[in-house]
Amino acid sequence: VFFENTAGQSGLVLKSIDLSNNSLPAAVSATGQSQPKPGASISAPNLATPFKELPISMNLIGTYDSLKIFLKNIEKNIRIIDVQNLTFSPAGSNGVFSISLKVITYYQ
Repeated sequence: VFFENTAGQSGLVLKSIDLSNNSLPAAVSATGQSQPKPGASISAPNLATPFKELPISMNLIGTYDSLKIFLKNIEKNIRIIDVQNLTFSPAGSNGVFSISLKVITYYQ
């Protein structure tokens, strides 16, 4: 949902997205942890646990300026998103490009 919304706000069209890691749990809360019961003590997360990578590939359509806005928006995201590969080629004579983007984000 994040990439679809960010693409739309940036003026791009998200044509496809592929989450390459099929080992994700079936249900994970927004924070990746279960919610504590009222009055329960809360412990700090174990930061010594290594983070896991989630590779994401996506295909987008849009202008070069829209691509720059999209990259700037994912850079500002609270989650770390590393761009691994970016290719684009003309999709017509009107300044529109076909964009292939591979990123990695992390979870614990």
